[in-house]
Amino acid sequence: MDVIEGRAQVISATGADVTNSFIRGAKEIVRFMKMMGISTAVMTEQSPSCGVFHIKRDGFLFRGSGVASALLIKSGMRVISSDKITDEFGLQEDRVV
Repeated sequence: MDVIEGRAQVISATGADVTNSFIRGAKEIVRFMKMMGISTAVMTEQSPSCGVFHIKRDGFLFRGSGVASALLIKSGMRVISSDKITDEFGLQEDRVV
């Protein structure tokens, strides 16, 4: 939520500030999901955009949500970590393709 609320930035490996691009992309995901009537997103854990519970920064793992996941949650969407998809849907691990 820090990036969405203006308390943090997203900086690329080359040192460029890519915060606005991340926020723009996240807003586009929310817009598309609303337009298509989608209410649930499965997001890839550890991604700076999609992480649900953890993000990876400078090679270290931190607690927190990525930019897209944070905005989806703030917008009232259901967000599921890809690491927890079998738990969420009561699936057996070997049946997920």
